[in-house]
Formats: sequence, structure tokens, C-alpha cells
Amino acid sequence: MGMFDSIKVKAKLPLNDELKSYNLNWEEIEFQTKDLDNCLSEYILDENGFLFEEVIEREYIPYTKEEREDKTIKPWNIYKDVKELSRTTKKLDYHGVLNFYCVENINEKEQIWVDFEAFFIYGKIDKLLLKKFEKHEIKPYTDWIEKQNLEDKKLINKIKKLIRWKYFWIKVANFFSYLSGIFSKIQMFIFRYVI
Repeated sequence: MGMFDSIKVKAKLPLNDELKSYNLNWEEIEFQTKDLDNCLSEYILDENGFLFEEVIEREYIPYTKEEREDKTIKPWNIYKDVKELSRTTKKLDYHGVLNFYCVENINEKEQIWVDFEAFFIYGKIDKLLLKKFEKHEIKPYTDWIEKQNLEDKKLINKIKKLIRWKYFWIKVANFFSYLSGIFSKIQMFIFRYVI
């Protein structure tokens, strides 16, 4: 998936009739984009069509040396806390095309994918288009579990599990590597002393 940025859109979105029929608060939805910095920054597209960046100043509190010795703390956890000190908005002079999208559940069985395209001229939106709208069925997690259970019941998978398939082939590969080393030594002996 990679990194992205978030955008909250206060501007009037060009929704089709079906999108208008859904009971969604579009101003509260966090859209994603890959057209800006891609560093999890937060942006706002206001009702007047201007793009703002939310500048957040944070304080990162690292673990102490004593806390680091605790084995329950994972080595990749650098900070024990992050505090937000201040939040300001900075107006941007963005010039170009900005694509932003979201996936929202409309009920327990369906979700929608919505993709918008915004054209900016020196920080102000010129045109906003609905680029893509798709409706999908939500596949429950239980379907994946059932599929996995069926795979596990197959005879070949039972045999692989029984003989510890990966472990077996690692041992076979190591054995042939060992044999290769012996044959290499025999070859060197023949070249040096026999021929």
C-alpha cells in the first residue's frame, strides 16, 4: 500500500444521485491521496476551495534506559508516548491535479469506492470531478477461514504438515550442499596431485 496523506474535504463534492442517497457525512470522511508528500500529513480542502496543510508540532518521549531493559517492550518501539503540542493550518499554493479517494461501508454487506479528481490553480480549486465510483460486496472474514479450512483438509496439505514440508526440503538442500563441498575437495585433490 505504501505511504499516503489524508484530506478532509469541506468543499461541495460532485456526488451522483446514488452517492447522495447514502447517509454519509462527507465532511467527516478522511480521504487518502498519494499526490502530495506521502508522509501521513493531514490536509483540509475548505468550503471556498483552498487547500491547507495541518502543521502539527509533536513531542516524542523515548523510553528510558531502564525501561528499554524490560523484555516486554519490542525493540522497534522507540517512543513510549507522542504528545501533540500545537496544531496550525498553512495555506498551500498547490498547482496541478490532486486525486483523492476513500472506501466506505454503506451497510454490513456493501461498500463503495469513491475517487475524485481536483484541479488546482495556484492554491484554489478550479474544477472537482467524480472520477470513479464502484460498489462492492463485503466478503466476510469467515469466508476466508472456511476456504483455509478446506485447504487444510486436502490430502497433500496434510502430508506436507505431517513431514514438516519446508523443514524437510531445507534439510535436503543442506545435505546436497554438504555433498557439493566434498566433491569440490575431491576435484581439487585430483587436479593438484593426480593429473
